[in-house]
Parts: sequence; structure tokens; C-alpha cells
Amino acid sequence: MTEHAGGEPVTTQERPAPLGELVGKRWATQHRIVGLIGCGGMGEVWMAASDDLPDQRLAVKAISPGHAHLRDVVERFFGEARAASALDDPNVVKIYDTGRLDDGRPVLIMEYVDGPSLQALIETRSPLPIDTIGQLMLQAASALHAAHAKNIIHRDIKPSNLLVTSRRGRAMFLVVVDFGIAKLGDPQLAGKIRTRTKTFIGTPGFVAPEQALGEPIDTKADLYALGVVLYYALTGRLPYQADSELAMLNLQITGAPFRPPIELRPDTPPAWNALVLDCLQLDRARRPTTVEFARRIASALPNGELLLQTLAPRIAIHRDLADANAPTLSSDVPTALAQLAAAHAAQLAAAHAAPGAAARGRAARLALIGAGAVLGCVATVLVMRLTAPAAPEARRDEPRLGQPAPDAAPADVAPTGAAPLDAAPRAAPAVDADLPVTDAGAPAAVGKPPGRATTKAARPGKGRVLVSVTPFADVYIDGRAVGTTPIDIELPAGPHTVRLVNQPRNQDQTTTITVDPNKPVILEKSW
Repeated sequence: MTEHAGGEPVTTQERPAPLGELVGKRWATQHRIVGLIGCGGMGEVWMAASDDLPDQRLAVKAISPGHAHLRDVVERFFGEARAASALDDPNVVKIYDTGRLDDGRPVLIMEYVDGPSLQALIETRSPLPIDTIGQLMLQAASALHAAHAKNIIHRDIKPSNLLVTSRRGRAMFLVVVDFGIAKLGDPQLAGKIRTRTKTFIGTPGFVAPEQALGEPIDTKADLYALGVVLYYALTGRLPYQADSELAMLNLQITGAPFRPPIELRPDTPPAWNALVLDCLQLDRARRPTTVEFARRIASALPNGELLLQTLAPRIAIHRDLADANAPTLSSDVPTALAQLAAAHAAQLAAAHAAPGAAARGRAARLALIGAGAVLGCVATVLVMRLTAPAAPEARRDEPRLGQPAPDAAPADVAPTGAAPLDAAPRAAPAVDADLPVTDAGAPAAVGKPPGRATTKAARPGKGRVLVSVTPFADVYIDGRAVGTTPIDIELPAGPHTVRLVNQPRNQDQTTTITVDPNKPVILEKSW
């Protein structure tokens, strides 16, 4: 099958070389352990590097030597791999492979998450800004929503199992790790893991009361733990304080009263204060679902609906699971939006064909859900189109993300949420800044039909400020964090300082604007 030249075989397209038989063969990985990341009671996590790919880093999780001979521990170890691998969600750690060390201990080959745990972040940078907490909680809810849809209950949600890194253009990207004690409802995922009743498993302080008692649990156990995480992120402490883990568990099991987070942190949104109290209910039926949790988090953020669509797209378009026509959405945002647009078109067609007012009303409601999600994200993409000059060096006297904002705050700042593109007025803004802004003569955005713009008037004595940055920026106005772009906000007339920060790109820019009740300010920028 080969030609020969000078005694050497030469492969041609017409005469390919014979295939090597690979079925049943194994290969040796070229990764080597380079350092310890962390360790726990039964396992260790190490960093591995590749000889063939020098820039690649992986995390290798191994069972500790003292537990490698325990069958139940090994079964749970591989159950963790099956659980995480079953979840197609960007906020869940990726498991690439399994293997064994030279001493026979099983290992999991995972993605390496370059960033601290939420526990470390809170300990070093508390109090975290409200907007930062909101973004992290939305992502945690999204990951749990994906897990619960696969009948997987994590059972150990706590700040040390939530890693925070920079990814996908976001400074605060959350990854849920450690499914080692997850409850797997799917028999194929559970494998040979034996379920034991009346056995405590979890972390005191975060474990749900029914879980602490060894009773059967459902997804609401994770919501209890997520409520504790929210409390801890807001206040830097746990709801229950005790001298021992046993005493703490007793307080949780009996549902003893605790100080609401708003008493410890007055700027806690009232909606979040109530959400924490609901999550920590003894009656699991009164706790929220992941969908309810995320929507209540988003309700307290200036641009919450858009953040919900961006950070938790499956939750943003969630409908009753009993609806047989509900689409199964991808975890990829653009793909999910395309699926949503197709479902929206189908619902509109059904609305015209369906007999009776009830059918038309139901189709119209579903159409509005789809239209709101699609138009909100499309508006964000279209409005980000101008490029700004290089950002100046950050000022030392201004707050950075994750640090307490100064006490000075603008009077009566009234966020109105992210505005659709059609709602953005085109009047000339008043601005004395180096940021590019639109003016009265600016062309309409691509794809925007002429004559359709509507003007949302500000209240007397106030003016509107619209800030759009690609890929994104955290916005501070007069030293106060007000959210992540796009921002549509009302401010009192007069001068204001606007600071834009994008940590992954090391960009930090400050400008001064003058708010006029009759002339909205529109700041647009590309890093």
C-alpha cells in the first residue's frame, strides 16, 4: 500500500499507510503534579502541568492515602465525576477524566479555576458590594438550577465550594465545585453508591435541618444552604453563632431566632433580607426554588432583569415544567436566545390559530416572556458600538471593586433598569469628559427602524444617564457602586462623577458629567 524511495516507505493519498490497531490500547498522560492547591478530610487537590502543552493547567483531585481503601469513599469519589460531567453548565466545574496514581489512588482530572473561593474573598474584602453579591448569587442559583434539573442535590453548598475567577469577560465568574457528597437521583449516575438514612452528612452552619437529622432531603436543602451563603456574603458571619458545631446544629434544627442580615448591614436590600428568612425556614415547603431565589435577587439590582438573562439564561426564560412545549435551552447564552426566539415565533403563530380567548391569552403571555428576554439582550449588543481612547491610570483615592465604597453617595439615585434600545432618547447630552457620547446628530443604531424611538421622561429635577460598555464595566457614581453596564439611571440635575472599571482588562476610567433634566446623557464605550 506504499511506494518506496531509497528504501523508505512513502505514503500517498491513493495508497494510505495501514491503520495501527488501537482498540483496547491505553495511553500514558504527560501531566505532572507541580503543587498543592488544597486538602480536606478525605481528599487533596493538586495542580498539574502538561509536558506537551506548557501553558495548560489542570486540577487533580486524589483520595487521601488513609481513605483510598474504603469502598464507599471510592464509589462516592467517582460519583462526583459522573455528577459534574452530567451538568452542561458554565458555572459547574468541568471533569475531564479519571485515573490512578502510581500508588493506586483514584484521581479526578478537572479544570483548574484560577481564583479564590468566595470564603477567601469575603474574609479579605468584606463587605462585598451589593452588586457583586447579586451577580455571584445569580450564578450560584443558575448552577443549582442545572443540577436540580438532573435530579442532583449538591448537599454541601458553602462559600469554600464556590470559586470566583475572571472568565467570559466577567470579573466575578462563579464556579461550583465539590460534588463529593451529592445525592444522585439517577440510578446510572449513582452507580454503586449506598444511601444511608439517619446519617449526618454536610457542613454545620450551612446544612439544612432535615439533612442534619439524616432525614430524606430534596432540592430545598440546597436552597437553605444558599440562603446561608447569601447571609454570610452580606454580613461576613453565619446566622447562628455557637461555641461548638454540635451547638450550632442544635440551633439550626430547632429553628432558633437569629439577627436578620439587614440589622447587621443596613444597605441590605429588603427583598434579600426577606429572601434569607424564607430560605432558612424549618418548613422546606416555604423555602423558595432556584427560580424564585434568582428572580428575587435580580429584583433588587438596578439592571437585574438583564443580569438575570445574562448570568442565568435558563432561569430567565423558565416556565412551568408541566408545559410540554417548553424548550430545552442550551447553557450558552447566544444559543439559548436563538432557541427562545424560535419558540417565541412558534407561540405567536399558535396565538393566531388557537381558538378562544384563553388560548390566545396564554400564547400572548409566553410571547411576552420570549420578547422581553430577546429584546433585552439584543438591545445590549446594538448599543455598544463606539471605541474610546486609552483609559488613564486609576486614581488611588477612589474605591476598587470588592472594597467598601466611601460614605459619600449621590442623593436620591433612582435606578430604572436597563433601557431597551428603542427607548434611548437621542437628544444631545451635557458632558465634559473624554468618554465618547452620542449626540443629537448620531446615526440610529443598525437595524433600528426610524421613527420608533420613545422618550422616557425623568422626574422633575432629575435627568437620565445611560451607560453602555462592551464587554462590560462596573459603574460607580459619586463613589457609590450602582451596578454593571448597561445602566439606565436617574440622577439629580448637576455634576456627577462616573467611574467605569473592568478588572479583567485592567481598565479604570473616571469622568465628570453634567445632568440636565431636558438632555439625557448617553455614555458608550469599548475597552
